[in-house]
Amino acid sequence: ELGIPADVPLHIIGFEPLIDSAKHVHHVVLFGSGFDGDVPNGSCDQTAVAMTAGGLSLAWGYAPGGVPWEMPDEAGVPLGLGEDSYKMFYMNYHYDNRFQDTGITDSSGVRIYYTSQKRKYDAGILQLGDPFLQLAGEPIGEGKVRHDFNCPSSCTSFNFREEVTVYKEILHMHERGQSMFNEITREGEVMRRASVDYFEYDQAGLHEVQQGTFTIKPGDSIRTSCSFDTTSSKKNVEYGYGSQDEMCVSYIHYYPKQKVPFGVCGADWFFPACSATLTTEPISEMERIFGVVPSSSAPSPPLQFSSLAMFSATTTAALLLFSFFGENLP
Repeated sequence: ELGIPADVPLHIIGFEPLIDSAKHVHHVVLFGSGFDGDVPNGSCDQTAVAMTAGGLSLAWGYAPGGVPWEMPDEAGVPLGLGEDSYKMFYMNYHYDNRFQDTGITDSSGVRIYYTSQKRKYDAGILQLGDPFLQLAGEPIGEGKVRHDFNCPSSCTSFNFREEVTVYKEILHMHERGQSMFNEITREGEVMRRASVDYFEYDQAGLHEVQQGTFTIKPGDSIRTSCSFDTTSSKKNVEYGYGSQDEMCVSYIHYYPKQKVPFGVCGADWFFPACSATLTTEPISEMERIFGVVPSSSAPSPPLQFSSLAMFSATTTAALLLFSFFGENLP
């Protein structure tokens, strides 16, 4: 129905957010699966869909400040024909209507760019910190506090067949997040650190570190550190999905894709080799270091695709297996 060829392998090479009610869209998350069957009763319950599809993998996400982006020339995300290709998508919306606005509808979605000219590598995403909120309901702490999630070297040792190239590194917190960094350690030596020294959720809820490509090797460990300030909060701040809750997640976009279970090395994860440990400590000041990561002041270039196909998924358009419809916000 969407005009996607079913008889040739494809690569997704770009994503463009289509945001309707920007004031109310907290974030949009697109999951993919190689499952090509039917979901019982057309269920849109994420757990039911994940169980039926044999799991869902993160494909794309949006938060305030999100912009279009494209894959590097040598990599893409498999789509359609092929054992490891996405054949189904599940789109998850989180809304923030804290001021109880009425009569609001939303038709936000994403435009996906793809090509039949397959790239050299399949791309993957490694999610760090606490991407599935295993710590939901746990308090952040009072005042200024730092949370460090330590992804052990066993995760990359066990799951990486080779070194990988990272082309995009994204850092995510909510409104109480102040600063954040990822730190890669190899054989006891810190190899690099990527940070956002002043995090501002409303401007860049998914903060992309401006930098060149770099590599992660089997045996590397990764520390994801988030610093929060809850001094002005009138109630306890906890880990959770809400805008006034908190998260600490980083997304490593890389190639070639490795077989990491669900693409996660996170807190209390079910796969022991990729279960991150958490340490917390109060701090007197935010740790802010400038100029550590090579960066470019030039903004990302606009998407420029020639002779490429694309399809859009919004809350009013069918997306492969599902249909999404705009609805009144609570």
